[in-house]
Amino acid sequence: MKNLLKTFITTILTAAIVITGISTTTTTVTAATTKGGEFKNGGTVTIKPGDTMKLTVTDTNNLFWYSYANDYDIVCQYKWSSSDTSVIKVGTDFYDETVDYTECVSIIGVGPGTATITGKVSDGPQPDITMTVNVSLPKATAKQKKCKHAWKTTKKATCERVGIKTCKKCKYQKTLAKKAHKYIDKKVTTVEYDYSIVTIKCTGHDCTEPHEVVTNGYAVHEVCNNKCHFTVTVTMDKDGKVTPNSEYPSIDAAFDGLADHQIAEMSAGHDHGAYGIYEYPYGEGHAVTKTVQTCKWCGTKK
Repeated sequence: MKNLLKTFITTILTAAIVITGISTTTTTVTAATTKGGEFKNGGTVTIKPGDTMKLTVTDTNNLFWYSYANDYDIVCQYKWSSSDTSVIKVGTDFYDETVDYTECVSIIGVGPGTATITGKVSDGPQPDITMTVNVSLPKATAKQKKCKHAWKTTKKATCERVGIKTCKKCKYQKTLAKKAHKYIDKKVTTVEYDYSIVTIKCTGHDCTEPHEVVTNGYAVHEVCNNKCHFTVTVTMDKDGKVTPNSEYPSIDAAFDGLADHQIAEMSAGHDHGAYGIYEYPYGEGHAVTKTVQTCKWCGTKK
């Protein structure tokens, strides 16, 4: 009954964090909230080695033009990285598929230490966002230091993270070393192209009337009809060498062409500062089969 009540309270607290936006600030996250929380830029969380934590990331300052509400999920707008992958592995996942499909940052405590996870926007003026993650076990109490430990493995070590052994008497915990990868030969077939076309598109607009009113099911917003369709194209081979039939002789020249266009448009009072870079395969592809060594357990390439 006590465990059932604890599980119920944990579930309620976890849900409250997502719903109310309570953030994991510079305080340690307690056991009741280790299932998840809100990403706090500049904040700190602590998890145990081998544990996973899911953090939601929402646009509270309306930094992105498509954030029509301040609880807009923006996890997928960032490229995520860890400053030390031997301490923290970071990726993205769904917060809880049984409830909704909110995306979240998923962090795994690989081993003891401290690392920083960073979200970086590939294109746009938004600054990087960071959070510090401490991976550690509780320190031994005075009573636990005197105990003649009888160890039991409570979390097996894998090739991706450390494990944990727990004393059956005093419950003190220590980490078990991460296992080595077990590599095996695996044939992988991919399709390669001799060339690719890199297109840089101006995606700005002059925002003149009239606007088209569009609803996405959550909010009504206005979309400018006067879109910019200016593009510059560079064709490159698989080694990055520009082919003679390119519209521009180099990527730099293509950007110069785009800049000339934007300057002309802005001098005319139009807002054409945005752009996007798109790469497409060009020509007929051909199958290439290679033998690579990958880990039997986790699939990591050697």
